[in-house]
Amino acid sequence: MSENNKSDQKKTKEEIDISANEMERLRRNIYRSDKEKVLLFSQMIRTYNVLKKAKVTHKKA
Repeated sequence: MSENNKSDQKKTKEEIDISANEMERLRRNIYRSDKEKVLLFSQMIRTYNVLKKAKVTHKKA
């Protein structure tokens, strides 16, 4: 096999794993109460706003 085929197969396997993990997470979240879903969503919004305002104060050389 060529290098491109090997990397394509590896990428496909990683995508399948990510997809399987995502599906498992979605299955768990289906059964959360509406209140839990709203609280998690609110936390995501707060985290996004904090990260959006963050400033890098140093750089690695």
